Amino acid sequence: ADPLNVEFTFNEYHQFVETVVGKHAGRIHSTAGDGVIAVFDEPANAYAASKQLLGGLFEFNAFRNRVERPIELRAGMHVGSVLAPGQDATSVNFAHVIDIAAHMQKECPIGCLVVSEPAAAYLPGGPDAVGEERVSVHDVKGVIWRPRHKIDPTPVSGQIGIE
Repeated sequence: ADPLNVEFTFNEYHQFVETVVGKHAGRIHSTAGDGVIAVFDEPANAYAASKQLLGGLFEFNAFRNRVERPIELRAGMHVGSVLAPGQDATSVNFAHVIDIAAHMQKECPIGCLVVSEPAAAYLPGGPDAVGEERVSVHDVKGVIWRPRHKIDPTPVSGQIGIE
């Protein structure tokens, strides 16, 4: 793709992620290429942000993506304590909780979110409310959240009547 279009799209993508994370009281820990690690004080906020990011990609790709392929995401979520200098989790270089979340993300189908069972236990309804499919990463079980349906871009033929 044209380098200016790639640069524009990735700047827009990072702004999109930062906006959604901030809206849900999170902070960007780090970025590397297309990868982003965010920290949240509450698992419900991380869960809501992840679902909004995944759900917002249709609009992002339609209006802010200037490369030929759509941006696709997969996300991993885990919960745990982190010892952080100055109590700022964004200053941590490595933590077990980040490692497990990253491995959850790698096991995740595109367009979905894997929530570790310890994190899902903090969500209303627990793991069963997240989804039915399960994965296991380094002896930590996770549950896959999938969007209920994808929007079919195929035009619908027929008429719509308004009365």
